[in-house]
Amino acid sequence: MQDTITRTCGWCNQPFETTTTTAIYCSRYHKESAKSARKTNYRVIYPRHCNHCQIAFVTTNQAQIYCKPECRWQFKRKQRAEIEKKLGTKTQSFKRKIYFRDSGLCGVCQEPILLSDVYPHPRSLSIDHIVPLSKGGNHAQYNLQITHFICNINKSDKTLGNDNADA
Repeated sequence: MQDTITRTCGWCNQPFETTTTTAIYCSRYHKESAKSARKTNYRVIYPRHCNHCQIAFVTTNQAQIYCKPECRWQFKRKQRAEIEKKLGTKTQSFKRKIYFRDSGLCGVCQEPILLSDVYPHPRSLSIDHIVPLSKGGNHAQYNLQITHFICNINKSDKTLGNDNADA
């Protein structure tokens, strides 16, 4: 009786059992599909399952993990929502905590922020990342500051040289 080995198919990325140590594909059909793709494309192809919708797709880009841009966008949006929910950064009590810590002054223009101004008023309260997430910042309280909504939009993903973070 031969021992079976569990491997992952080089075409569909599904696990399969084999008795040989050289098997790469789960079926002859997948082996032939990979062979014909190599002949026609002269490129390496990578079978994947989308990280968002779990649909199987084939790509020539080794780093691609989403089947289409919409899946990437939806996955990232869901991920951000989970982080914000976990940290509670959208709640009014959290915003007020940062507001009083920063003495009610905008971290960009240093003008007072009135709590009576509510979104979408341009001078309403907004939470800003001092070091933007796109530049390696995080959601920690020391990396957050209050700003006017319009100041936050104008700052975008820039870092300001005169930011004073309370560590």
